[in-house]
Amino acid sequence: MALLPLEQRLNTNYAPSDEELQQIPRILVEPKARLARMNDEIERAQATLDELKRQRDELVRLINQYHALTSPIRRIPQEILQEIFINCLPADRPAVMSEREAPLLIGRVCSSWRSISRSTAELWTSVRVSIPSTTFIASETSSVHGVVADWIDYAAASNRMAELRTAALQEWLQRSGSLPVDISFSQWQDWTRVPFYSNVIHEPHPVVDTILSVSRRWRKLTVAAPSSSILCLSRPHDLPLLETLDLRFPNMGESIRFGILKSKYNIFRTPSLRRLSLAQSSGDCLDYPVNWANLTDLAIEGHLWEKLSLRQAFFLLSHCSQLVRCSLEIWMSERPPLPYSPLTHCNLKYLSIFEGVDVTSIFDCLDLPALLEVEYHTSFTPNPHKKPSLLTLLRKSNRSIQKLTTDPKRLVMEDLIECLHFIPDATTLTLKPSRIDKDNGQRFDRTFLDKEFLSFFLPPASDTLCPKLKFLEINCPLNFSSGDLLGFILEKQSNALSETSKLERIKIVFPHSLREDIIPHLTEFVQEGLDIQLIYTEPPVIATFPPSRGLHTAIWS
Repeated sequence: MALLPLEQRLNTNYAPSDEELQQIPRILVEPKARLARMNDEIERAQATLDELKRQRDELVRLINQYHALTSPIRRIPQEILQEIFINCLPADRPAVMSEREAPLLIGRVCSSWRSISRSTAELWTSVRVSIPSTTFIASETSSVHGVVADWIDYAAASNRMAELRTAALQEWLQRSGSLPVDISFSQWQDWTRVPFYSNVIHEPHPVVDTILSVSRRWRKLTVAAPSSSILCLSRPHDLPLLETLDLRFPNMGESIRFGILKSKYNIFRTPSLRRLSLAQSSGDCLDYPVNWANLTDLAIEGHLWEKLSLRQAFFLLSHCSQLVRCSLEIWMSERPPLPYSPLTHCNLKYLSIFEGVDVTSIFDCLDLPALLEVEYHTSFTPNPHKKPSLLTLLRKSNRSIQKLTTDPKRLVMEDLIECLHFIPDATTLTLKPSRIDKDNGQRFDRTFLDKEFLSFFLPPASDTLCPKLKFLEINCPLNFSSGDLLGFILEKQSNALSETSKLERIKIVFPHSLREDIIPHLTEFVQEGLDIQLIYTEPPVIATFPPSRGLHTAIWS
C-alpha cells in the first residue's frame, strides 16, 4: 500500500509548511469516507448482535423458568415445608417482631411461602413484644429547651411504636389459632434514673388487654413491666395451660407504696405451673399463693430490693420436692442461726447459688444424688482461714458433677484446686464472674490463674484435675501467656494422652491486646472440630483520684 503524503512525518515532531497544511484536508477525504462506511457497518453488526442477545436472553429466561419448575423445593409437601419453617424459629428465646427473623422473614421470600407461613399456626405461638416507655429521661448534657423538644418527639414516636406493636401482636396471636402461646412482654423504663418514690403512676398499657385476651392459651409468660401491668396479668385464675412464669419487677416502689397484696396474684394458683422465676419481688416471696410442691424449676433473684434469707431458702428447698433446676440468691442470715434437718432431693440436677451470707449450713443438710451441674458465686473475699461453702457441696456430691461454673477470684487457689479434685467426671468448667458480681470497693488479693494451674489438667501430674474435661471457658484474672495456652492445648490434644479427654471447645478472654497469634499453630485441631475462641480486651483505665470527679454539667449553657 502506497504511503500517503506526509505519512512518513507522522508521530514525529515535524512542523508542516503552509503548503503542506493545505494538503492535509484533501489527504483525509478518503480515510474519513472509509471510516464512515466502517461505522455504519459496525452499527448494523451491533444491531444484529443486540437482537441475538435479546433472543438469547429470552431463551435463557424461558429455560430458567422451566428449570425452576423442576426445583426440588417445589415438590416438597406443604406439611414438610411447614416443619422446615417451624425449625427456623429461635430455639432459646421467643420470636421477635423483626422482618430479619422467622417467622416474618419467611413471608418475604415469595407469595407461596407467605401464604403457607401465615396459615401455619405453630409459627406464631411464641412472641416477644417490647413497649417503649413514654417517660423521657433527658441526658445530662441536654438544655432545658432541648429537653422539652426531645420529650415531645420521643413521646410521639414512643406512642406510635406502641400502637404499631400492639396491633401487630393482635394479628400475631390471631395467626396462632387455638394453640398454646409463649409470650414475653416488657415495658421499657430507665429504672436506674427514676426516683424510688416517684410520683409517676404507670397505668397498664393497652397491650396488656391483648395479652389477657389469650390468657387461657398461655403456656409460658415472661413479664418485665411496672407493677400495675404485672398485677393485671397476674389476676386471671383460669389458666389451664400455663407451665412457665417469669416475673421481673423493675420498680418496687410502686408495689410497696400501693400495698399490692400477694394474694391477688391468682396466676400463682395455677395447677399446671411447673417453672417459676421471680426477680426483685417486694416483700416475702413465700407469701405468693404458689403450690411449691408442683415446681420443677425455680429461680429467685432479689439482691436489689427484698433479699432471700437462709430460712426462706430452706423453706423453698424443703417444699419444692420435685425440683430439677434451682437458682437462688441468698443474702440474709438468721440471728441466732437456725438448725436445719436433713433434706434429700432425688431429682435435682442443676443448682445455682449466689451467697451473700455463708450457706454452708444449708449445704450440710442437703443430699443431692442426681446433681450434675453446679453454679456457685459468693460475695465473700478469699479467706485462707475459712473453707468456702462450695467445698461442702462438692464433697457431698459423690463426685457426680459434670459441669461447674464459679469465679476463681473469690476463692483461694488451694480451695479452687481442692474443689476441682471433687469433680473428676466434670466435662465442662466455666471460670467467670457472676452476672451480679460486685466488689463494693473491696480491695483483696484476687486469685490469678497461671501456667501452673493449666498444668494441673495434664498428666503426669500426681492427680490430674478433671481428666474428662472437654469444654473450658476462662474469663477471669489470669497470668498465663498465649504461648502457655498453646502448649497446654497441644499437650491436651496429643494422642499420647489416652488417659485424658481431648478438648472440644475452649474460650479464653485475655485482659490485654493480641500479642501472639497462636491460631495458625492449631489449624490441624480446628479442622478436626476443635472450637477455639480467644478474645483480647484492653482493661479500662480507672484513675484512683480522677481529676474530673465532682465536676457537674451546667444546667444552663
